[in-house]
Amino acid sequence: MIARNGFPHRLSRPLILALVDCVFIAGGVFMGGVFRFWGEIDFITWTDYSVWKVIVFILVIQISFYYFDLYQPGILRSGMRTAVRLMEAVGISFSLLAVIYYSIPSVSLGRGILIISLIYILFFSFLWRFAYARTGRSFIRERILIIGNGELAARIAKEIYEHGQDACEIIGFVAG
Repeated sequence: MIARNGFPHRLSRPLILALVDCVFIAGGVFMGGVFRFWGEIDFITWTDYSVWKVIVFILVIQISFYYFDLYQPGILRSGMRTAVRLMEAVGISFSLLAVIYYSIPSVSLGRGILIISLIYILFFSFLWRFAYARTGRSFIRERILIIGNGELAARIAKEIYEHGQDACEIIGFVAG
């Protein structure tokens, strides 16, 4: 289904979640460093190489979020399920990053930033998904008017509601 702006709904929602996650992950790394070094902002020397360190961090977390289905619209319906999957994804990210940092020490972010950053990311990612589930998804819904009011129309509406395709909002039924 193509939205009014020409963007497929099934791609735009995960893309929006992923892009906002990138911002929160980068912010979590920065805040983790600020917290670790108590407000000193010069803990990272912003060179091309340090940007690559943050990109590696972001990619590992994004891949974990993807494999734990955190970019699927249906997962956002249950706050508890979202929280559990976020914790699992962050735990796996921690393990993967620990292996990467052990294997390639020059890629690590710095002393003690990893755990603090992951805590910030876990907190802000949950808040972002909770806020998006309550408000954000209503802004990009495609409105549907179902022609017919029989059994088939009821089954179509039931399928739309049950399978988590929140990209659609049924506005009513018209007798055919």
